[in-house]
Amino acid sequence: MIDKDTKKLGFTLLELMIGTAVLIIALVGLISAYIGCFALNESARNLTIAINDAQCVMEEIRDMNIPSNITSQDWSAWAIADSPGGGGCNKLD
Repeated sequence: MIDKDTKKLGFTLLELMIGTAVLIIALVGLISAYIGCFALNESARNLTIAINDAQCVMEEIRDMNIPSNITSQDWSAWAIADSPGGGGCNKLD
């Protein structure tokens, strides 16, 4: 005869199925977070490239020999689109 104590040594099929379902749910969550990190990494990489390119262009503009010094210009001639009577950003009258 089978003793009642030896019958409780293993897992039932239901316990194994529930444990497997919990493991699968946890793995799906981790994999989706991992994929989200890849997308975020790509976005940060693109932003870094854009910032570096913009900085290079600004340095090229700074190094250009412009005969007119912009600091000597009359700043009241610049109209802003949001100001009353403004014709647009960086538009000279």
